Amino acid sequence: MWITFIIKTMIVKSAADMLLNKTYEEVWHRGEGYADEGRVIMVRVNDQKVEALVEGTNGYVVSLRFVANGIRRHCSCPYPKDICKHMVAVAILWDEMRGMKRPSDREIESFTIAPASVSGQSIDALFNNPLRADLDAIRVLVEYTAFPSRRKQTHAKLPKHPKREATRILKEQFQG
Repeated sequence: MWITFIIKTMIVKSAADMLLNKTYEEVWHRGEGYADEGRVIMVRVNDQKVEALVEGTNGYVVSLRFVANGIRRHCSCPYPKDICKHMVAVAILWDEMRGMKRPSDREIESFTIAPASVSGQSIDALFNNPLRADLDAIRVLVEYTAFPSRRKQTHAKLPKHPKREATRILKEQFQG
């Protein structure tokens, strides 16, 4: 008779690694700051789930839980994007409690989401004064919103001074 032993091995997952590629670089660094400044109070912790309070502008409740193919996350803060600095701070400290190192600066730079090349202020300026709109900002917005499948393709550069360029072209056509 063959006896089969099934040995259950626990695979240790890194919460920080699971959040890294879904987080803006600036948000990541701010979360590291919160972790380093002692703004996180762990309330309930085990290998699969953590609940914590994070002191920010207000106190925020953060929960992270491993699920079959990722990590379920929640924060009570009003941050409109997916992953906030409070979640990052909790993930970093939870990993460290379980003996894992933080992602290196190189990993952070390589895997976090790059900052947006068009700020909210420049978008407001486009709508508030369209005749003085930054044409490069319009190009970037169109590139990233109208044609998501073409994001990697580059477009011809717009002239730095479109009015001067247009005037020059018109003069050449009428003089020649």
